[in-house]
Amino acid sequence: MSNALAIAAVTAVLRDLLDNAFIDASTHPPAPGQPLPLVKVSAVSLDKVITHSNTQNQLNLFLYNIVQNAGWRNVDLPSRDAGGNRLRNPPLALDLYYLLTAYGQTDFDAELLLGYAMQCLHETPVLTRQEIQKSLTSYAFAGSQDFPTRWSPIASSDLASQVEQIKIAPVSMSIEEMSKLWAAIQRPYRPSVAYHISVVLIESVLPVPSPLPVRQISIRPLPHFPPIIESITPQIVEPGTLIRIEGRNLIGDGLKVDFDGLLADSESASPNKVSVKIPDDIRAGVRTVRIVHAFDFGQPSGLHQGFQSNGAAIMVLPQILPSIPPSVARGGTLTLKVKPPIWPDQRVQILLDDIRIPAPPGPPSGATIQVTLPIPIKPAHPERYTTKSITGTVQKDIPAGTYRLRIRVDGAESRLILDTDSTSPTYDQYIPVIEVTA
Repeated sequence: MSNALAIAAVTAVLRDLLDNAFIDASTHPPAPGQPLPLVKVSAVSLDKVITHSNTQNQLNLFLYNIVQNAGWRNVDLPSRDAGGNRLRNPPLALDLYYLLTAYGQTDFDAELLLGYAMQCLHETPVLTRQEIQKSLTSYAFAGSQDFPTRWSPIASSDLASQVEQIKIAPVSMSIEEMSKLWAAIQRPYRPSVAYHISVVLIESVLPVPSPLPVRQISIRPLPHFPPIIESITPQIVEPGTLIRIEGRNLIGDGLKVDFDGLLADSESASPNKVSVKIPDDIRAGVRTVRIVHAFDFGQPSGLHQGFQSNGAAIMVLPQILPSIPPSVARGGTLTLKVKPPIWPDQRVQILLDDIRIPAPPGPPSGATIQVTLPIPIKPAHPERYTTKSITGTVQKDIPAGTYRLRIRVDGAESRLILDTDSTSPTYDQYIPVIEVTA
């Protein structure tokens, strides 16, 4: 395959093709005794073409459009697996559109140049690998006035080694399309013709895994009855809660319940109902539940991916574990143990009644079961308060007193529970609570 230099290489090869054709025509003219006028072949944008010279005619090749090739754009897809890992390097397949424009200094020069150039491209419908390699080899030794040193990287394009050959075909453009193109360029119109160059294949050289060859093929016919989830009860849950999933075709080989990539075994299962406990290490927040049927094909042993149901949402609430300190002083540090684990990319807030305090970010990797939060001291400016340990701002200071304590993780808040222990000092109150002292 070609590399990213292939577009420039195609332009260079076409320019050399036309340039060599006019050099040959100077010694072997199409009409005996009637040599073609001297011509310069360029490949610049039309606004850079010098048209005020009276001594030289010019033929310019302008790349005005690039589109993806429809026949090659889906080759080697998908290029990545479900985890985002690279599987293969699909080629970037491009079609190039060029505008060939003739600039003549005297009568009939432009027509002569354009006619001979069109005949040359008509008789070269395909750029062979030998022609491409011969043309690009000259750029490898660039260093003269005709071949500046800055052109030398073009020789490394690998254009001649791509699997598809370069084909040249004329494009029929209406007067309206041509006028719009020249109006966009904002240059006076000159005799022009468009060409379609197909196809340029640009491929990355990044390493990809190479699977081992297949040793044995095992085929097992299976009825196609994918599971369908219709409802989940309850939908607002905590880790360890038993939920009931109802639907159709729920039971099957290798039944698993998928919680956003975390697989759990069912407690009981039937075709229309599956009971499962919420895993303790699930992430708090909105999670997607799916029923998965995996299959054992015998060789190799173990379960393999099979059918998967539609997704249904549940809200997993965080829990504050009982080891809560009875009080914390303003300016001190409050440490909470939380279930399930909190990950660094999750947004965490501590709620003291209606006061929201953002928690600092967690460790760079892994999970943590502790949230450490400095309680702000009374600020000098009550309208705004920040500390180095708190990410964000607290709109008001925290006066001393007793507060109902909650934690919010990715929008999911821990529950407040009514204390029914008649011997408890918080009897008939919502707990957990914490006292902030001066």
